[in-house]
Amino acid sequence: MAKSKSKNVKSNKKETVKRKAVDKKIDEMTSSTSNELLKLFRVLFAVIVVLGAFYLLTIAIVGSDKEEEKETAIQYEEILAGSSFNMKDSEYVVVYYDFSDTELSELASQIYSYSYTGEYRLYTVDMSNGFNKPYITGEDSDKSPNSAEDLLIKGPTLIKFKDGKVEKYVEGFDEVLEYLGKDK
Repeated sequence: MAKSKSKNVKSNKKETVKRKAVDKKIDEMTSSTSNELLKLFRVLFAVIVVLGAFYLLTIAIVGSDKEEEKETAIQYEEILAGSSFNMKDSEYVVVYYDFSDTELSELASQIYSYSYTGEYRLYTVDMSNGFNKPYITGEDSDKSPNSAEDLLIKGPTLIKFKDGKVEKYVEGFDEVLEYLGKDK
């Protein structure tokens, strides 16, 4: 029995030593993992601080360069010919002409003037735009189109729409100028 007791004590001592060694390894791994996590959080915090500083610096620079914004009100806008019949206004005027034609500068000036003094909302269509090419004709134009598919434009043209339907069709440079000038 004394022998078995001494064997048990030795075995317990060995187990205790092994357990202490395992506990020590676990403690080392835990502290190693904790150290790695701590390093990771420090790096993330540093990155966030640097990004925040750059953000604040950018706001300070951009904010100081801002000039006082002036309100500019453009009373007309450019649309595509295909959307002429779909505008939200109940009554409006659409002027179709080639924006790149320098001979039509007087028309552009009259359009600008009408946009501030005219009775109806004004839209313009640049007939030199590739999307508007299908609506150009060299032959007779359709003076009473019912939809965009029927629309054929020959030279400077003005169409007054009411509830999405053509109310007035004016064709020709001088005639369009006259309409825009008289409707003040």
